Amino acid sequence: MIFLHITVEQAGEESLILRCPDPNAPHIRALLALLRDADKRIPARSQDAHCFLHPADVLYAEYVDRSVFLYTCDSVLTTPLSLSELESLSCAFVRCAKAMVVRLGAITHLKSRAGGRILATMQNGEQILISRHYAAALRSALHNP
Repeated sequence: MIFLHITVEQAGEESLILRCPDPNAPHIRALLALLRDADKRIPARSQDAHCFLHPADVLYAEYVDRSVFLYTCDSVLTTPLSLSELESLSCAFVRCAKAMVVRLGAITHLKSRAGGRILATMQNGEQILISRHYAAALRSALHNP
């Protein structure tokens, strides 16, 4: 069980003290990853508007015709970032095909397919096929957030 104790201090820098028996426990590692990504933003463009998305708003990203497209629950945007840059920007993104990265937290269901592939269902109901080549890395990322 996790107990949360917050002390509000009026002055000084923000700090967080985490006391736990195992800092490598999956739920602790996931919490630390969330904190690391809290202030990161992804530059994006939708038609004529420029914006910045939080990584948690992106379901997956795909490289098509020399552009990287970001898919959210209700829109498709472009970004100047490469798929590799997205992977390094946030530990939430994992490569699932040569031309695609997926956000682990956006996956709702996984189903094994022939040839070692995995069919992933996303939060918006869309299904993505994870190639055999990247399936092992996806499994590893799911077991070790």
